[in-house]
Amino acid sequence: MQRAIGTISHLLKSKGILNGELVTSSQTYDVSNPATNEKICSVPAMSQSKVREVIACAGAAQMKWSLQTRNERGRVIRRWLDMVKGERHALATLVTLESGKVLAEALGEVDYTASYLEWYAEAARRIYGEVIPAPSRDKQLLLYRQAVGPCALITSWNFPLALVIRKSAAALAAGCSVVVKPSEETPLSALALAELGEQAGIPRGVLNVVTSDRGGTPAVGEE
Repeated sequence: MQRAIGTISHLLKSKGILNGELVTSSQTYDVSNPATNEKICSVPAMSQSKVREVIACAGAAQMKWSLQTRNERGRVIRRWLDMVKGERHALATLVTLESGKVLAEALGEVDYTASYLEWYAEAARRIYGEVIPAPSRDKQLLLYRQAVGPCALITSWNFPLALVIRKSAAALAAGCSVVVKPSEETPLSALALAELGEQAGIPRGVLNVVTSDRGGTPAVGEE
């Protein structure tokens, strides 16, 4: 396993992500390979107060991101797609290590994940308003689509890449900032995606990742 870890060390992040910065905690928990029970690394078991800080950062970053044009947001998501494709094998190896999927299935998940990014990169450019027929001649009804604000995204362990992107890419395309809470069993895939997202140009504070162990997850969810 150590040999496999060596090939993905550039994507292996053992800290949460808040406002583009890696976050530590006095409390940590181990992420293990379910096939061998070997420890991969430890990640922060973030407290409620730290999660509140993450949410505040996402709220502060929200306005600037939502004011970017649809084309600008689409281009960032497109660059994120390119980053994911470029790290296809490394991401698949990471999924295999932390979720136990065979490599062939993990490679398929990376491709599945990339398809979501491609879809939402194009969808970002097609967020249109509407002119609605009015009930009288002296009225005009217009519909505008606007970002609703920071989104909390909770994902499960079985598709640790695809589910993060399926939710976050949609929110980012719409102009929302996000706080991702991945499964405590598979947080490393989410952290790797966030790293690639930052490299692709997602502004700090727009994409945040909260990690927590199973015991602390209910309290984190209350935030």
